[in-house]
Amino acid sequence: MNEGRDGSTPDSTPQISIIIPTRNESQNIAPLLDRLAAALRDYDMETVFVDDSDDDTAVEITAAGENYPFAVHLIARTPPQRNGLSGAVVDGFKAVRGDWVCVMDADLQHPPETIVRMLEQAEKSGADIIVGSRSGDFFGPYGLSRLRSLNSKVLTIVARTLFPRRLKNVSDPLTGLFLVRREAVDVQMLRPDGFKILLEILVRNPALQVSEVHFQFAPRHSGESKADVREGGRFFRHLITLRSTANAHLGRFIVVVILSFLLNTTLFVLFVNWNLIPFLAALLAAEFTWLAIFFALELWVFSERENSGRRRRFWGFFLLTQLAVLFVHLPVFYLLNTLFGINPVLANLVAFAAVGLVRYLLSEQWVWTRSAMAWQARSYTYNLHDFLHIESQVPLRELDYFTADFSPEEVDIQVRVDRQGTPTDFPGGISYDDNLGRFGFGLSVLPGAYTQVVVSPLLEHSPDFLYTNIIEPVLRWRLLQEGYAMVKAACIAQGEQALLINAQLDLGAVVSDLCESYNFAYLADDLVILDAHGGVYAYPKPLTVERTMLQGEGSAQYSSSPLLLAGQRILYSRFVRQIGLWMSRQDLPAATFNTYLQRFIPQPKEHMQVLYPDVALQKSANLTGVILVMDGAANDPASAAVELLQQSELVAAFQPHPLLAEKLRLWGHIDLVFKERDIIAQAVAGVPVKVLNTADAAWWRQIAATHQNGSDSVPAVQFAHNHETGQAPDPSVEPGIQ
Repeated sequence: MNEGRDGSTPDSTPQISIIIPTRNESQNIAPLLDRLAAALRDYDMETVFVDDSDDDTAVEITAAGENYPFAVHLIARTPPQRNGLSGAVVDGFKAVRGDWVCVMDADLQHPPETIVRMLEQAEKSGADIIVGSRSGDFFGPYGLSRLRSLNSKVLTIVARTLFPRRLKNVSDPLTGLFLVRREAVDVQMLRPDGFKILLEILVRNPALQVSEVHFQFAPRHSGESKADVREGGRFFRHLITLRSTANAHLGRFIVVVILSFLLNTTLFVLFVNWNLIPFLAALLAAEFTWLAIFFALELWVFSERENSGRRRRFWGFFLLTQLAVLFVHLPVFYLLNTLFGINPVLANLVAFAAVGLVRYLLSEQWVWTRSAMAWQARSYTYNLHDFLHIESQVPLRELDYFTADFSPEEVDIQVRVDRQGTPTDFPGGISYDDNLGRFGFGLSVLPGAYTQVVVSPLLEHSPDFLYTNIIEPVLRWRLLQEGYAMVKAACIAQGEQALLINAQLDLGAVVSDLCESYNFAYLADDLVILDAHGGVYAYPKPLTVERTMLQGEGSAQYSSSPLLLAGQRILYSRFVRQIGLWMSRQDLPAATFNTYLQRFIPQPKEHMQVLYPDVALQKSANLTGVILVMDGAANDPASAAVELLQQSELVAAFQPHPLLAEKLRLWGHIDLVFKERDIIAQAVAGVPVKVLNTADAAWWRQIAATHQNGSDSVPAVQFAHNHETGQAPDPSVEPGIQ
């Protein structure tokens, strides 16, 4: 190995080692090293060239090593040692010393400048491997000829078909540019063959947490491509070898598949011999067989699975099976047997096979997606008062107020859609899955320098449910890490003086009337952000539309359809909600049910500025009063304020909200509930607290008295109620705030 002049000692550990397999790339060595030196000048690095050349590439590498301030190593392999690009990379892995290892080509189609972005992404995401995904379109990656691009696309789909789960988090599993944590890869497990080493690493190391950086595949600088028909043959041979050796469950699974065909055929013949009509015999045989398949998979093939999730897995399996039997098995059987006169036993066998194929393609095994190769979704960005920066592939209308542009390096929470199916359950993350594949609810929340929220494709079309049950609890706990509490209260203000209103009621109509009729500024109607010093920050989500709001010009879209609005209100009533909660407690796929409900019949919500264009929205204010609207009185209103302003664990909410509330609070090994309570207690300390009884039908008018009785010389928010003693106001004075 040739040592460069980097000034490091033999025992020092570089931040990054770059493995560059070469074969007849002599003209590319100097330009590549020049760009690497410029791009990575702030990093301690080494380069390791693994050379299989027949030209003077090795000579160029040796000569160039004297000209750079980092180590340039050369592994020159003799003809008997040469076993392809993948083998060269494995040899390089055995020689490198860096904490991170980057693999790239020498032809400058992989821009060295992308490595810096990959290192930054690794630091932010906490991932084990960062894949350099080539930007592309329907035909494949840019930068290749249309024929080679289409060929790459086809190979990607073939690889996905054979490894749908292992490759589901990678848009471009055949790229040659990637960055991996050296200790995360067991080199001894790798069995290199051909030129797609990333595929080998991903399949042999399924626990790797993956992130991506997209880049533009550049034209070749010099030399010729090494891809040819022989390499294509090695690729397919490698795929077959990987498929047969990488999955410990494959043998048992094949046995179950074979026995399921035998069982289905036997049952069908038996039912026909019992004089059942063939159509009914096909239905019963299919139902019994799929039931047997489920228990064979649970109790034998995947016996290591936890029993705690078996009921939910059963219902997910059952629902998908019913859809497949009703819409695939029976129609195919009827078509083949009745219309084409094919023998009923053969027709049933073909129909059963068709169901298996459809289930494979339309479940979490989905491979025919628009992102099968480097599809990049649009991102929506939101800035919460500079406390948190959110990047989402799904538009979140609840955060419309915070829409803003910012640098990708500032992202604190990233929301992305796993378009290949159910998000992977990574170690250290939080996952929830209704076991319905891409047609059901699935979620993974991954910790790191920034929080990744990965959801199944269904959530892309139900952004309201995504926000309420996933994003909101994540925001709550991330805000706490920044020193802010998201409290349960509406907020209105006069000037810099803010008033919080807490009630076990929907306050949208009350707040909107107060703002429109009594000249309050609007900050929030449900949740608001609070700091320990009493600073209050706006959180203006859309209001739930009620009939009483349909007055102004901004409500014209609802005024024309009062029946539709009434129907929406019924669907989101307490009674229907209880049905959904019952499903959740029975471990049924309630999250999927609610996602579809809100997809096709969204809640009637609209922004305050649309319903009431004249209402002023205020960004922040200082807390000067708290109103608690409750049944009866409070012995200690100040303590009651702290308790009621802090959100409960929401045990009555739909999954996965309770799961996230329970687990996110303990991230960082500190119970954030106590930190949240401290922030609220400090903010409320010394602030007047007023209790209003819901038995008074006009309780909300007492809040309006704040404006009516205020003056320029008297603070607008003053209380006649003694929050320390709980003493009632003077009965000779109109009840309320003066």
